[in-house]
Amino acid sequence: MEVRKIRKTGEKVFASNTRKQRVKYRGRMGISMAILETAREGVTKSRIMSKAYLSSGQLIHYLSFLENCDLIRCEKGTALYRLTENGFKFLEASNELDSLLSMNNIRKI
Repeated sequence: MEVRKIRKTGEKVFASNTRKQRVKYRGRMGISMAILETAREGVTKSRIMSKAYLSSGQLIHYLSFLENCDLIRCEKGTALYRLTENGFKFLEASNELDSLLSMNNIRKI
């Protein structure tokens, strides 16, 4: 597949014979937040991979990072990943900040 730019918006899309998909490039924070949102109730690695749209290598890297930051943990017996207390606090603060920023953008318009 080739990547093309849309002239007016500058947004990149994958061009294929049958369809076009919009691509949103995420940073470290966006990927980490997707993992934390997914792991709220306890999930397996494969569920995190599919919900956060990550490869196996990316998942291993980010889970290690989030475990070192004490935001997520793996339960030994079930191999489910769950948020720690710090993970819930971080997720809540991040969502609140996102909400404030989006409210601020509405006021500017």
